[in-house]
Amino acid sequence: MHTHDGTVTKITANKIEIQFQQDAMCLHCQIKNICMVSHSRPRILHTKIQNPQDYHVGDKVIIEISPQSSLWALFFGYALPLMVLLIGSITCHILGLTDTLNALTTLFVLLLYYLVLGINQKKLSDKFQIKVHK
Repeated sequence: MHTHDGTVTKITANKIEIQFQQDAMCLHCQIKNICMVSHSRPRILHTKIQNPQDYHVGDKVIIEISPQSSLWALFFGYALPLMVLLIGSITCHILGLTDTLNALTTLFVLLLYYLVLGINQKKLSDKFQIKVHK
């Protein structure tokens, strides 16, 4: 299980909004003070919960994300867009398009991918198993 500590910032009928700190993996590195890559940024998570009455704004919570959900996130966030880029670029090359047209077409196909991903966000959110604990 992958966990994060967070704070409840908003509660609605069946959803909860949690702010948490997403740390870069390099934060534990010994040279983080001189490295420009290390950073930490706040993130907001919206998730459905069974018992919203048990939570209050300002409560400290622990967010648990299942390994399967992490794999789905990697697939939809990195693997599938990479495949879309490669397939689009190879197809354009086979069709004999110029490099400029190839690049523009491939970026357009990637934009369509993210548009479809956004439209299907509700369906995809069911694949992610996120648990919230006080």
